[in-house]
Order: sequence, then C-alpha cells, then structure tokens
Amino acid sequence: MIRKFLVLVSILLYNDIALSYPNVSREWKSGERLVLLPDTSREKDLTAEELANFRNLRKSISSVDTIDLKKVNVKPFTNLSEFFKGQVSGVYVQQPSGETGSYQNIIVRGAGSTLFSNADINQVRPTVFVNGVPMVTNHSFAYEAQLYKYNRIGPETDFLNFVDISAIESIEVVKDPARLAALGPLAANGAILITTFGGKSGDREISVNSYYGINTKPSVTPVNAHYENLFRQPFYALYNNTVAARQLYPGYLADSTNMNYYGAAKWIDEYYRNSSLYSVDFSIRGGSERANFGFVGSHTRGSSTADNNQFNRYNALLNINMLPFQWFTVSAFVNATRTDRNRNTSLRDRYAEIGYLPDLSTPLSPNLEQYRNYLAMYDRAVNDNITNSIQGNISLSFDILKNLTYTSSFLIDYSEGIRDVFYPSELMETTNYISNYYGYSQRYAFVNNLKYSHQFNAKQALSFHGGIQYLDDLYRFHYAKAFDGPNDFIKLNVVSGNSGSAQYLEPQAGLKVHR
Repeated sequence: MIRKFLVLVSILLYNDIALSYPNVSREWKSGERLVLLPDTSREKDLTAEELANFRNLRKSISSVDTIDLKKVNVKPFTNLSEFFKGQVSGVYVQQPSGETGSYQNIIVRGAGSTLFSNADINQVRPTVFVNGVPMVTNHSFAYEAQLYKYNRIGPETDFLNFVDISAIESIEVVKDPARLAALGPLAANGAILITTFGGKSGDREISVNSYYGINTKPSVTPVNAHYENLFRQPFYALYNNTVAARQLYPGYLADSTNMNYYGAAKWIDEYYRNSSLYSVDFSIRGGSERANFGFVGSHTRGSSTADNNQFNRYNALLNINMLPFQWFTVSAFVNATRTDRNRNTSLRDRYAEIGYLPDLSTPLSPNLEQYRNYLAMYDRAVNDNITNSIQGNISLSFDILKNLTYTSSFLIDYSEGIRDVFYPSELMETTNYISNYYGYSQRYAFVNNLKYSHQFNAKQALSFHGGIQYLDDLYRFHYAKAFDGPNDFIKLNVVSGNSGSAQYLEPQAGLKVHR
C-alpha cells in the first residue's frame, strides 16, 4: 500500500509583457528564413500591427495543447492515446501492437529517465485527470513475477480505454511547468485533462449517435517452404557445404514432397478477415438554473483484421450539479466501464507467459487445412480478459467572498482486471496449462483548496491557490498457474481453502501448481 500526504501552495503573478520579433509582421518570400532575435521590448515600443501579430502568435502556440475533437471524432478510436498522434507537439505515442485494446505508451516532453523495459515506460506515463479525478494505472511490480516480460500478466487492457470517446467534450495536454506544479507530484510526467459530458440548464437535450464500419483485410503474399529453401541454399553452399551440415538441414525444408509445407500457402484466408466495428450511444441532459444533470450510455466494439482480435466496451456516465444557495455549489460525477477482449494467438506471447519452450524445430504449416486444425485446438482453450473500472467525485464549493472560493472534494478511482486462461494438452505437447489472475488498483483522495484571484487591470492579475490533499493508493494482484492436469476437462486451478488444515493452499485434482 502506498500513501501520500501532499500540501500544495502556489502563487501566480501574471503581467502582460510582449516580446518583439521584427520579422514576424513581414510576409515571407519563397526560400527566405525567419530568424527570431533574442531581444525584448516593452509594449509601448511596439506598433499596433506588431502587437496584434505577437498576441495572435501566442494564442496559436498555447492552443496547440488542446485537441480539436471535430477532427478526431470522425475516426473510430477506442483508445485516448490515438487522439494525440500528430495532433499535439511534444507528445510521443508508441503502439507496440495493432491489437485493439492493448497497451499504448505516451511520453510528454521526453523521458525523464532511462527506458530499458516495459516497467520503465510505465513509470514515465503522464497522469490522466477525468473531471479532476487522477486515474490510477497498473503498478509495475507485476512484471517482477514474470520470467519473460513481453506483456504484463493479467488482461493487459490499457486504462486509456476506460473513458468512452463519445462522452468527452475536451482534451488538453498540460506541459507548462507552472500548471503542472499546481496539479501536484502526480503530474511530474505531464498531465492530460479530460472534461466529459456534463449537465446543462435549459431545455432537455436527447441524442442518439451510432456508426458502423468494416476493416478490410490487407493484401498479403504468403510464401511456402520452397521460398525459404531458395533463401537458405546459397548460404549453406557458400559457408557450410558439408555432409554433416546437410544431415542437420531442417526436415520440413529437405522433403519437397511434403505438401503441408511445399503446397499452397493459404493460411492468410483464416488469419486475415474483414472485421466489423461499431458504436452506439445515448445521451440526455437538462435541468434548471438550480440543478441540472447529464447522462451518457454507450457500447463500442473495435476489431482488427488479424487473428480474430476484438474489443468490447460498455460505459455509463452521470454528471449532476446543484446550486442550493447562490454561494454554495454541489457537483457529482460517476463514470463506470466494463471491457472484454479477444487476444491474439501469438506463439511468442503464449510461451512467454507459460515460461515453457516446446520443440520449435518445425514451425506451423502454411497449409490452410493444417492452420484450421491448429485454430480448432484453440477453440477448446479459454482466454477470458475482463476489466471493470469506476471513477467518481463529489465536490462542495463555497464562495466566501467575491474573489475567494473554498472547494472540498472526495475523489475515487478503482479498476480491476480478471484473466482466466486454459490451454489444452494438444497445444502443449500433452501438457495442459491453467492460470488465473485477479488484480486491482484503487485510489481515493480528499482535496481541499482555497483560491483567491484579483484582476488589477486588463494586463495584470494576481492568483493565489493553496490546498491540502490526502491521497491513498493501493495496488494488489493474485496470480496462480498450474501445469499437467489429469485431463482437459478440469479448467480450474483448485487448491485447498481450509486455512486450519495442513494442506492449506495445496493443489487439488492432480494439478502441479507453480509458485
């Protein structure tokens, strides 16, 4: 368990001072470079045209950190990180896999430490604030329970999938050090501020939106053993043309009459398929000047053309605002999400999780019927990946004076992941495999802020922001795996649950439990 007690105080003094760049107001000519000289001028020394150009330049630079949702909402995104690709300067997005719902890495303004592993990357991701709630990520200690760290154990669904895209009204990437300091240590690696669908006074608004699309399979030219044999033969002839080397030549390449490898390579007809994706959402909001609400319910399905990969998300969001008195405001927000996904059938990922390497001297056959037989074995396997997530807050705001506001909030974020895996003995050289994972990450915080602001004139202002924040994080996971059960019908990792018995936590039903 990790507990943090924070005291945050910030004082901001703003003064509108303009910088003069002589060439800014002049039109560029073809092949000409713009050079910004490091000189400073007072506002009164600038012409009206130079001052207007500078202010427009400053506004355009500051607006780069805000995502234009009109441009990205027309695309069927399921992960928030896909919004930032090519849209925000200084934000690096890495997508290790095209698998829908899987992890995507985000780094803002460069890495602050060396990155040698997935655990290192997890430590430098920016914090995502949803309506002020800092979302908790999966802790990196789960990587320490793995021998091969290609993927984190568990469902490995990226937490950036937990916010429904249709419920987002604005996204802003914060890179300014002063604003990050006001957000606290959680924003040390940058911050992403998300505002969701909220309440609105006036006539009731009801909306139903949906889209449907098809991912078309790519055009791929497969090869068989004949191509591989032609590739290898020149190297053997040049560097290892001996009888002993020929005797060790791979058997599936040496026998050209084996149609499983030298026949037609049509495995792509099963691996790549046209896949459908869709989303449907319902929203309603309305109310009076004293109280209003907003609600969004949605279902989204994403899919890729490869390996029958699918991702499903079910989301419900409620936002309520009340004004009992002119000086007292109550706001509440709840966002609940459930996801499930079909993961890939990659040999590397499966063997890395199991920690077991079978005989790899003979690869999978490119023959269509042989590949179908291999997939039929997976039909008897189990690979369930489910995540549940909820974020919420309740905020009380008091207008003590005209420019003095006190706000007290309780924030909570909870997410859990469940994964059940069973591989039959046909896939494991007569040895079956079972693993069960349950883990959760939770965060709650009490935040009290006092804010004072005063506008001296149109160019100068004073802002004071002080507060106390209590933050409590808890990360926990349970993971067990077992091998070599008596048959392929027992798909549960069963141990003795009697804590008073000498056989407590001992495996049952003939399984060999790995600890």
